[in-house]
Amino acid sequence: MIKHTHVILTFPLGAQFHDGFSMLLYKKLVHYIKDLMCFNISCKCNDCEHHSQCRYYHVFGENFAGYPGIIIKNDLFEKKIYRKGEQRVIDFYFVGDVGLYVDYIEIFFNSLNQKIFGNFFYLNSISTKVIQPSIINHNFVANFSTPIETYETSECYNRMVQYYNQKYNSRFMLMNEVSQIINPKKVEWPILHFATRTVYVKGYIGKSCMQPNVDQRLLTIGIGKYNYIGGGQVESED
Repeated sequence: MIKHTHVILTFPLGAQFHDGFSMLLYKKLVHYIKDLMCFNISCKCNDCEHHSQCRYYHVFGENFAGYPGIIIKNDLFEKKIYRKGEQRVIDFYFVGDVGLYVDYIEIFFNSLNQKIFGNFFYLNSISTKVIQPSIINHNFVANFSTPIETYETSECYNRMVQYYNQKYNSRFMLMNEVSQIINPKKVEWPILHFATRTVYVKGYIGKSCMQPNVDQRLLTIGIGKYNYIGGGQVESED
Protein backbone atom coordinates (compact mmCIF):
# COMPACT_ATOMS: atom_id res chain seq x y z
CA MET A 1 0.00 0.00 0.00
CA ILE A 2 1.09 3.56 -0.74
CA LYS A 3 -0.61 6.65 0.68
CA HIS A 4 -0.36 10.03 -1.01
CA THR A 5 -0.56 13.22 1.04
CA HIS A 6 -1.21 16.38 -0.97
CA VAL A 7 -0.36 19.73 0.65
CA ILE A 8 -1.15 23.21 -0.70
CA LEU A 9 0.52 26.32 0.72
CA THR A 10 0.15 30.00 -0.15
CA PHE A 11 2.86 32.62 0.27
CA PRO A 12 0.81 35.84 0.76
CA LEU A 13 3.92 38.05 0.85
CA GLY A 14 5.93 36.03 -1.63
CA ALA A 15 8.90 33.88 -0.64
CA GLN A 16 12.55 33.29 -1.40
CA PHE A 17 14.69 30.21 -0.60
CA HIS A 18 18.41 29.57 -0.93
CA ASP A 19 17.82 26.06 -2.32
CA GLY A 20 15.02 23.94 -3.77
CA PHE A 21 12.00 24.19 -1.48
CA SER A 22 11.13 20.46 -1.45
CA MET A 23 14.60 19.43 -0.32
CA LEU A 24 14.78 22.10 2.36
CA LEU A 25 11.34 21.07 3.60
CA TYR A 26 12.18 17.36 3.65
CA LYS A 27 15.34 17.94 5.69
CA LYS A 28 13.34 19.99 8.18
CA LEU A 29 10.67 17.27 8.36
CA VAL A 30 13.31 14.59 9.01
CA HIS A 31 14.76 16.65 11.85
CA TYR A 32 11.29 17.28 13.30
CA ILE A 33 10.29 13.60 13.23
CA LYS A 34 13.59 12.59 14.79
CA ASP A 35 12.95 15.01 17.66
CA LEU A 36 9.48 13.50 18.12
CA MET A 37 10.36 9.82 17.85
CA CYS A 38 13.95 9.41 19.02
CA PHE A 39 14.36 8.61 22.72
CA ASN A 40 18.18 8.69 22.68
CA ILE A 41 18.71 11.97 20.87
CA SER A 42 22.34 12.45 21.89
CA CYS A 43 23.48 9.14 20.38
CA LYS A 44 24.27 8.39 16.74
CA CYS A 45 21.78 6.00 15.16
CA ASN A 46 24.34 3.34 14.29
CA ASP A 47 25.71 3.36 17.84
CA CYS A 48 22.32 3.35 19.56
CA GLU A 49 21.38 0.06 21.20
CA HIS A 50 17.70 0.91 20.83
CA HIS A 51 17.58 1.50 17.08
CA SER A 52 15.73 -1.75 16.38
CA GLN A 53 12.78 -0.36 18.41
CA CYS A 54 13.11 3.23 17.15
CA ARG A 55 10.28 4.52 14.97
CA TYR A 56 12.50 7.20 13.41
CA TYR A 57 15.05 4.57 12.42
CA HIS A 58 12.24 2.48 10.94
CA VAL A 59 10.37 5.08 8.89
CA PHE A 60 13.55 6.55 7.38
CA GLY A 61 14.96 3.26 6.14
CA GLU A 62 17.39 2.50 8.96
CA ASN A 63 18.66 6.06 8.95
CA PHE A 64 18.83 6.22 5.12
CA ALA A 65 20.97 3.09 4.81
CA GLY A 66 17.96 1.37 3.23
CA TYR A 67 14.85 2.79 1.58
CA PRO A 68 12.99 5.48 3.57
CA GLY A 69 9.24 4.97 3.81
CA ILE A 70 8.46 8.72 3.65
CA ILE A 71 9.08 10.18 0.20
CA ILE A 72 8.76 13.71 -1.11
CA LYS A 73 8.24 14.63 -4.76
CA ASN A 74 11.31 16.66 -5.61
CA ASP A 75 11.85 18.15 -9.05
CA LEU A 76 15.44 18.46 -10.20
CA PHE A 77 15.13 22.17 -10.96
CA GLU A 78 12.81 23.90 -8.49
CA LYS A 79 12.09 27.60 -8.37
CA LYS A 80 13.45 29.51 -5.41
CA ILE A 81 11.43 32.73 -5.66
CA TYR A 82 7.62 32.96 -5.32
CA ARG A 83 5.42 35.93 -6.06
CA LYS A 84 2.91 37.45 -3.62
CA GLY A 85 -0.09 35.15 -3.29
CA GLU A 86 1.57 32.31 -5.22
CA GLN A 87 0.71 28.77 -4.19
CA ARG A 88 3.00 25.81 -3.78
CA VAL A 89 1.99 22.12 -3.92
CA ILE A 90 3.94 19.48 -1.98
CA ASP A 91 3.39 15.76 -2.43
CA PHE A 92 4.42 13.14 0.13
CA TYR A 93 4.17 9.36 -0.20
CA PHE A 94 4.07 6.78 2.61
CA VAL A 95 4.98 3.15 1.94
CA GLY A 96 3.27 0.23 3.69
CA ASP A 97 2.87 0.51 7.45
CA VAL A 98 4.70 3.86 7.45
CA GLY A 99 1.28 5.13 6.37
CA LEU A 100 0.33 4.97 10.04
CA TYR A 101 2.22 8.24 10.44
CA VAL A 102 0.56 10.39 7.77
CA ASP A 103 -0.84 12.67 10.48
CA TYR A 104 2.70 13.78 11.26
CA ILE A 105 2.62 15.94 8.12
CA GLU A 106 -0.19 18.13 9.46
CA ILE A 107 1.39 18.21 12.91
CA PHE A 108 4.67 19.30 11.30
CA PHE A 109 3.13 22.16 9.32
CA ASN A 110 1.13 23.36 12.31
CA SER A 111 4.31 23.42 14.39
CA LEU A 112 5.85 25.94 11.99
CA ASN A 113 3.39 28.66 13.09
CA GLN A 114 2.88 29.82 9.48
CA LYS A 115 6.53 30.67 8.93
CA ILE A 116 9.17 28.60 7.16
CA PHE A 117 12.77 29.66 6.51
CA GLY A 118 11.75 33.24 7.24
CA ASN A 119 8.79 33.21 4.85
CA PHE A 120 5.16 33.61 5.95
CA PHE A 121 2.70 31.04 4.57
CA TYR A 122 -0.91 29.88 4.82
CA LEU A 123 -1.69 26.18 5.00
CA ASN A 124 -4.57 25.92 2.51
CA SER A 125 -5.24 22.18 2.67
CA ILE A 126 -3.90 18.73 3.43
CA SER A 127 -5.53 15.63 1.96
CA THR A 128 -4.53 11.98 1.96
CA LYS A 129 -5.63 9.09 -0.22
CA VAL A 130 -4.54 5.52 -0.88
CA ILE A 131 -3.10 5.02 -4.36
CA GLN A 132 -4.98 2.15 -5.94
CA PRO A 133 -2.97 -0.79 -7.33
CA SER A 134 -2.34 -0.67 -11.07
CA ILE A 135 -0.19 -3.18 -12.92
CA ILE A 136 1.31 -2.35 -16.32
CA ASN A 137 0.62 -5.49 -18.37
CA HIS A 138 2.65 -4.71 -21.49
CA ASN A 139 6.22 -3.95 -22.49
CA PHE A 140 7.19 -0.30 -22.34
CA VAL A 141 10.21 2.00 -22.41
CA ALA A 142 10.97 3.83 -19.16
CA ASN A 143 13.11 6.94 -19.39
CA PHE A 144 14.88 7.38 -16.05
CA SER A 145 15.35 11.14 -15.87
CA THR A 146 16.90 11.13 -12.37
CA PRO A 147 19.45 8.66 -11.00
CA ILE A 148 19.02 5.09 -9.90
CA GLU A 149 21.95 3.43 -8.14
CA THR A 150 22.64 0.82 -10.83
CA TYR A 151 21.93 0.59 -14.56
CA GLU A 152 20.42 -2.86 -13.93
CA THR A 153 16.87 -1.54 -13.58
CA SER A 154 15.26 -4.87 -12.68
CA GLU A 155 17.80 -5.40 -9.90
CA CYS A 156 17.19 -1.87 -8.62
CA TYR A 157 13.40 -2.40 -8.71
CA ASN A 158 13.54 -5.81 -6.99
CA ARG A 159 15.86 -4.74 -4.18
CA MET A 160 13.52 -1.87 -3.37
CA VAL A 161 10.48 -4.16 -3.45
CA GLN A 162 12.14 -6.72 -1.19
CA TYR A 163 12.99 -4.01 1.33
CA TYR A 164 9.47 -2.56 1.27
CA ASN A 165 7.93 -6.00 1.71
CA GLN A 166 10.23 -6.99 4.54
CA LYS A 167 10.46 -3.72 6.47
CA TYR A 168 7.12 -2.04 5.76
CA ASN A 169 4.85 -5.09 5.40
CA SER A 170 4.05 -4.34 1.76
CA ARG A 171 3.08 -6.91 -0.87
CA PHE A 172 4.62 -5.70 -4.08
CA MET A 173 5.54 -8.23 -6.75
CA LEU A 174 9.07 -8.70 -8.07
CA MET A 175 10.05 -8.25 -11.71
CA ASN A 176 10.66 -11.59 -13.39
CA GLU A 177 12.64 -10.45 -16.43
CA VAL A 178 16.05 -8.81 -16.48
CA SER A 179 16.13 -5.22 -17.75
CA GLN A 180 18.77 -2.53 -17.83
CA ILE A 181 19.41 1.01 -19.03
CA ILE A 182 20.62 1.14 -22.62
CA ASN A 183 23.68 3.40 -22.97
CA PRO A 184 23.52 4.56 -19.33
CA LYS A 185 24.80 7.98 -18.40
CA LYS A 186 26.47 8.31 -15.03
CA VAL A 187 25.37 11.31 -12.96
CA GLU A 188 26.13 12.72 -9.54
CA TRP A 189 24.10 15.13 -7.41
CA PRO A 190 25.42 17.55 -4.79
CA ILE A 191 26.06 15.97 -1.40
CA LEU A 192 23.04 16.03 0.91
CA HIS A 193 23.52 16.62 4.62
CA PHE A 194 20.82 15.36 6.97
CA ALA A 195 20.95 15.74 10.73
CA THR A 196 22.01 12.10 11.15
CA ARG A 197 23.60 11.15 7.84
CA THR A 198 25.41 12.45 4.75
CA VAL A 199 23.99 11.09 1.48
CA TYR A 200 26.03 10.78 -1.71
CA VAL A 201 23.75 10.48 -4.74
CA LYS A 202 25.55 8.71 -7.58
CA GLY A 203 23.82 6.70 -10.25
CA TYR A 204 22.59 6.36 -13.82
CA ILE A 205 19.95 7.83 -16.09
CA GLY A 206 18.69 6.71 -19.47
CA LYS A 207 16.11 4.52 -21.20
CA SER A 208 15.28 0.97 -20.19
CA CYS A 209 12.99 -1.58 -21.87
CA MET A 210 10.64 -2.79 -19.13
CA GLN A 211 8.71 -6.05 -19.10
CA PRO A 212 5.01 -6.47 -18.11
CA ASN A 213 3.78 -6.71 -14.51
CA VAL A 214 5.49 -3.55 -13.24
CA ASP A 215 3.56 -1.79 -10.46
CA GLN A 216 2.54 1.71 -11.56
CA ARG A 217 2.51 2.87 -7.94
CA LEU A 218 6.25 2.31 -7.70
CA LEU A 219 6.87 4.26 -10.88
CA THR A 220 4.87 7.10 -9.30
CA ILE A 221 7.13 7.33 -6.26
CA GLY A 222 10.33 6.56 -8.18
CA ILE A 223 12.62 3.55 -8.32
CA GLY A 224 15.67 2.92 -6.18
CA LYS A 225 17.49 4.15 -3.11
CA TYR A 226 17.20 7.84 -3.96
CA ASN A 227 13.46 8.02 -4.68
CA TYR A 228 12.77 9.74 -1.34
CA ILE A 229 14.52 12.87 -2.65
CA GLY A 230 13.42 12.67 -6.29
CA GLY A 231 15.67 9.94 -7.67
CA GLY A 232 14.53 7.17 -10.00
CA GLN A 233 11.84 9.26 -11.67
CA VAL A 234 10.37 7.59 -14.75
CA GLU A 235 8.95 9.07 -17.92
CA SER A 236 7.06 6.35 -19.79
CA GLU A 237 7.51 6.11 -23.55
CA ASP A 238 4.86 3.68 -24.74
